[in-house]
Amino acid sequence: MKENLIKPYCYCGESENSLVDNAIFVYFSDEYRRVLLDEILWVEASGSYCVIYMEDGAEITVSYPLDRVFNNDLPCSKFKRIHRSYAINLFKVTGFAGNYVHIGKKMLPVSESHKKDFQACFHKIYSKRALGK
Repeated sequence: MKENLIKPYCYCGESENSLVDNAIFVYFSDEYRRVLLDEILWVEASGSYCVIYMEDGAEITVSYPLDRVFNNDLPCSKFKRIHRSYAINLFKVTGFAGNYVHIGKKMLPVSESHKKDFQACFHKIYSKRALGK
């Protein structure tokens, strides 16, 4: 079953309504259901649809392309585009090397066109917590 996406009322913590600061809503079985942004691992393009992969193993298919979801519905402070087919939750990354990002046991490709931007963003977030190299 496909769901429709409703964008959150805020981006990057600028909402007056704290109940939706960290959520989007999907239309499912004749009702809107709240999906917490912190529980999204990554979003993958699938033609004119995209699939949202959740921490609990759920896969939510929405009837919008990745460009629309990434540009309009996911806050830039938490999500980064790494490939034409993938956007990730930066706070769910468990490692990266070369052209791949690890989120748990899943390896997602990082395209050359997104690599520098991703690495800069990642290092900005984690530079004070990284050891080694």
